[in-house]
Amino acid sequence: MNKLTTIQKQTAVTNAIASVRLEGLEPSEATKKRLALYAEGKLSASDVRERTLREAQQLAQPAAV
Repeated sequence: MNKLTTIQKQTAVTNAIASVRLEGLEPSEATKKRLALYAEGKLSASDVRERTLREAQQLAQPAAV
């Protein structure tokens, strides 16, 4: 299995954030922190995906009245 270097991960994170911004959006602070942890090798890509999807699902839930 081909493992990415820290520099490759940092570049991928920078590009991903730029891509989101080009679409007129901004990643949440929590997502940016997760991506930084990924670039540092402290989270796997699947962990970032899982946690980000969970956050998005929670935000999509209607607020309890």
